[in-house]
Amino acid sequence: MTQAHLLLLEVKTIDNSDVDHETLPTITIYQDSQDNYFLAMEIDTIKRAVLGMVPHLGTNCRYPLLFSVRLLPGTETDSVVASKTSSKRRRRRSRFNTQP
Repeated sequence: MTQAHLLLLEVKTIDNSDVDHETLPTITIYQDSQDNYFLAMEIDTIKRAVLGMVPHLGTNCRYPLLFSVRLLPGTETDSVVASKTSSKRRRRRSRFNTQP
């Protein structure tokens, strides 16, 4: 029988002036007039951060994952457009970085 592991994620916001926001990955969230929120980035950024914090199954890692959050007025369409635009920029940048 294989052992089951659980991953507990807790999301909370903090206002900490001691943190250098320039070094943190930024998550852009759009808020519409009905207070709906739409994530404007590929989920892979968060996925890579979580997987990077799980070096070994069964460990108890208490290191917080910090992201700078940019909250903008907008709609779900704005978030989709922003995600596609940033995705194209990343692909183009990584293609140029791999060439000698």
